[in-house]
Amino acid sequence: WSFPEKSVGARLERAYLGALSAFDGFDDKMAAAKSSAKFTTAGLMHETGNFALQTAMPALHRSREVVRRARIDVAAMRKKIALPDQDKTDAVGYLRRLEIRGHLAATPDDKRRDYISRNRETLDPEWVRAIVEMPPILSGVLETDHGFLLDREVRRLHGSAVDEVQEIEAALDATHRVTETARDAICRDLGVMPGAP
Repeated sequence: WSFPEKSVGARLERAYLGALSAFDGFDDKMAAAKSSAKFTTAGLMHETGNFALQTAMPALHRSREVVRRARIDVAAMRKKIALPDQDKTDAVGYLRRLEIRGHLAATPDDKRRDYISRNRETLDPEWVRAIVEMPPILSGVLETDHGFLLDREVRRLHGSAVDEVQEIEAALDATHRVTETARDAICRDLGVMPGAP
C-alpha cells in the first residue's frame, strides 16, 4: 500500500504491521522459551502468557481500535461518493425514469438481458439513473447488471475517489483479518478461548 501520511489508510497500514509484529514477537518468545528447556509446560505458559498480556495483546487491541475507527471513517467516505439524492422538484425527470423502468420491466426477460448486456458500457446516463435509483426488481434488471451500472454511475460522478475508498476498504479487511487471526492464534497457543476474560 502507499497511503498518504496521517490518512486512514496509513493508520491501517501501521495497525496491520503492528499486528504482524505482535504475533511474530509472541511466536519468537514461545520458540525461545521452548528451546531454552528451562520451563515446565506450566512455566512455559506462564512465561509466554505474561508476554502476551503485557505486549502482544495490547498491540492487537490497538489494531482492533484502528479497525473500529476506520470502519466509521470508511462509512463516511462511502456516503460522500454515493449517488446524489433525487431532485424532488424535477417531476418530468422522475416520470421519464419511471417510464424507462416500466419499459424495461415489461420487456421479456431474454430481450432485456440481451439489451443490457450489449449496451452496459454505452447505456445512456438517463437510463442508467433510472435503473440504479431503485431496486433491480422494479426494472427487472439482473442484480449483477444493476451493481455494474451503479458502480459505473458512481465512478462517472466521483472518479478516482471510488478507487481510493476501495483501496482503503481492502486495507481495512486485511488489517481486520490479520489482527483477529493473530489474536486467535495466540489464544490457541496459550490454551485460552478467544474472547475469554
